[in-house]
This record gives sequence, C-alpha cells and structure tokens, in this order.
Amino acid sequence: MVNKENAIKEAEKVIREYNPQFIIPFPFENIDKRNDNLEIFTANFKNLGDDFKDISGFIDFEDDISRIYINTDKPKKRQYFTIAHELGHFFLHIKDIKDKGQILDRDHVLLRSDSISLSSEKEIEANHFAAELLMPKYRIEKVFKTLNSIEDMAMHFFVSHSAMSIRLESLGLIS
Repeated sequence: MVNKENAIKEAEKVIREYNPQFIIPFPFENIDKRNDNLEIFTANFKNLGDDFKDISGFIDFEDDISRIYINTDKPKKRQYFTIAHELGHFFLHIKDIKDKGQILDRDHVLLRSDSISLSSEKEIEANHFAAELLMPKYRIEKVFKTLNSIEDMAMHFFVSHSAMSIRLESLGLIS
C-alpha cells in the first residue's frame, strides 16, 4: 500500500534539516555532504549499454554506502527531479531494499539489476517525496496566488511543466 503521508512527512523533515531557507534549486549537496553513507554522482549513461539508455537515474546500495547516479543526457530539470526521486528511495526505502543491490528506475517501475520487478508502490512513494521536496505544498499555495501560469510556476520551482501540472492538480489547484 502506498504511504503518501509518510513520504510527504519525510520530505518535510528533509527540507527542515537540509534546506530550511528553501533555496531553489534544492541544494542536494547539503544532503550529500552531511551523510557519510551517501554519494551523488552525475554521469553520461551512453557507455553503460542498452539497459541504461532510458534510465534517468538509479541508486546502488553496496558496502553500507548508497550511491545515486544521475544521467547527464537528460534535461537539467529531469536530472533535478530524478535526484529528488532517488533521495526518496534513500530516505524512505533504504531499510527495505538495502540488500537488493542496484535499483534502476525505469518507467515508474523499480527494477533490480537482474530485471526482477520490485514494488511500484515504492516508486510512487519516491515520486510523492520528490514532489514535496521540490514543490512543497505551503510554497506552491503561496506562489500560486502570484504567478499566472503553470510555466511560470515550473520555472520558479525549476521543474518541468509536466511535473508542475501534476503537482497543481494533485493539490486541487487546477483540474
């Protein structure tokens, strides 16, 4: 069962701890620097083979270190959301999937490196976490009153038009 409320509460805790001034774009380096068991890397995935060509990012749990890899072939705003999404797995699911090895995110389904599907519920929770981390409800509601378009809001929060549309709809601000 998807635990949306838990994902949102965890994102709120991460904001309070690592970005209390709500800097945009989110300063992911604050999380990376302050967690000895986490490393965030960017890389071009073209050389990793066909299994990685559509991958925006992945998290690898090994030797008590979580490593997040982000595909630099993707647009900057996609990379930004992908980091937040992978951090969702780090903060929400590390205990559940730590022993599973490499976790690839492809088309909203978590795949182990041996291609066995894991819970899509975890994928949905990571998306809720990322949305709250990058576009907190209280900030969206405040900015929504002053900005005139989805595009302006997307630019303000450094997310894609699509991500902003989904967020505004989920908060009941647009239909």
